[in-house]
Amino acid sequence: MKKGFLTGEMLDWLYKNYSTMTNESIALELSEMIKKDNEKEIPRLNTLLDSVTMPSIRRSIDNEIKRRQKFRRISIATVKRAASDIHCPRKSFTHVSEVNRKKARKTNIKRWQDKAQVVENVAQWLRSFRIREIRVCHINSDKELKSIRNAMLYFNQSASESFGYHLSSEYFKEAHLLRIVANPNTTNL
Repeated sequence: MKKGFLTGEMLDWLYKNYSTMTNESIALELSEMIKKDNEKEIPRLNTLLDSVTMPSIRRSIDNEIKRRQKFRRISIATVKRAASDIHCPRKSFTHVSEVNRKKARKTNIKRWQDKAQVVENVAQWLRSFRIREIRVCHINSDKELKSIRNAMLYFNQSASESFGYHLSSEYFKEAHLLRIVANPNTTNL
C-alpha cells in the first residue's frame, strides 16, 4: 500500500466512512484529499531541497517530489487493502442493500429497454392486459406520459371492475420507460 500518500488523518477518515460509502466514492474522496495534501507538500519540499546540501538527502527529497507530482488517483484495490490493514468495520447492511438495489434497478432497466413497446392505441392496449401482467412502454415526451396516465386513471375508475384488475405504473425518467402492472382487484379474490 502507498502509505506515504495516506496520512493518519486520511486513515481515520477511511475508518469512519468505509462502512457507509462505496469503494469508488471513497477512492475519489481520498484522491482529492491526497491531491490537496500534495499541493501543500510539494512547495514545502522544494524549499527544503534548496537548503539541503547532502547528495543522498537531496536525492530522496527529489524522489519524493517526483512521486507526489506523478500521483493521479487511488485505486479501489488500494482502498480495500488500506481498509483491511487498519481493520475497518464491514460495510453496513443498509449500505450493501442500497448498492444492490441500485444494481438491480440498472439491470432491470436494461432488460426492460429491450422489451419496451411503442403504444399507438392506449385505451385498447390497457384493456388487453391479463391479471398480474407487467408491460413496459417507451415514453417520448411528457405529454405522452400524461396521456397514458390519464387513460390509466380513466380505466381504473370506469373499467377495472369488469376486467378484474386495476393498473399501477412506475416511470423511469433516466430511461424514458413506463412500467405498468395489472394488479388483481381485491374484491374479486
